[in-house]
Amino acid sequence: STLEAPTRDQVMVLKYEDFVRDPVEHGHAVLNHFDATPTRAFDRRIARARTSSIGKHQRRDAAEIDAAERLAAEELRLYGYEVLTTRRPSMTP
Repeated sequence: STLEAPTRDQVMVLKYEDFVRDPVEHGHAVLNHFDATPTRAFDRRIARARTSSIGKHQRRDAAEIDAAERLAAEELRLYGYEVLTTRRPSMTP
């Protein structure tokens, strides 16, 4: 059996920054995408998301950031994120 690529209606793209800027709206959109119903507990929890967490990764060790960017560079660029690491991941162990 072969796997088929998901269709547009099966995939939801949501950037973290957009989510924390309006967590209730985007949280409900995610639930709706999965045909789930929000609860009061969900709304209370999701409303605690804060934009202050945007960019928090920059406080990590430089080597850790470098490794993460090398691993996910293509995907980061695909979704419009700046990649500071210029090296490509090595194909050898």
